[in-house]
Amino acid sequence: MNSEEFLNEILAPVHEFCRFLDTNPPAYCYVPLRTDEERIRVMKSRLFNELRAADLFGTWLKTTPELDVKATMAESAHEEMIHAELLSKRIRDLGAEPFDYKPLPAQIAMFNAMEGLNETCERIAGLSLAGETVASVIRAAHITSHSAEPSSHPVRVTVGRS
Repeated sequence: MNSEEFLNEILAPVHEFCRFLDTNPPAYCYVPLRTDEERIRVMKSRLFNELRAADLFGTWLKTTPELDVKATMAESAHEEMIHAELLSKRIRDLGAEPFDYKPLPAQIAMFNAMEGLNETCERIAGLSLAGETVASVIRAAHITSHSAEPSSHPVRVTVGRS
């Protein structure tokens, strides 16, 4: 088997899974959404979070002593920027302005607090735990403030070839 055949063999299940997702999108959004306007607002919030996460990783690079962790943070910052590019493009494609989102004070405070974390372990745990905690709080607040059934249309950014 040559390298191209090997690559095709590995990619075949990935492509099959992606085709399945195109017709059966996952409902992974933390907030039940009812309108395209709500979906765009959540995408804008996520865009803000992607950009701030990249900022955090970049800020922490200078003061993180472990070389392997520093390399992972640099890769993570780059990955967050790729996500931000995809989200901003999708938001524009839906006819909205990606950068007019006004984050909640708590959203800003959360990132500002994480920026002050000094130890590597605190930083790694803080970013992960904050994301999960925020998701739980948002979901709980949204569920208690709405009585209608949630939409089955998740926020989804499709990545693929045309």
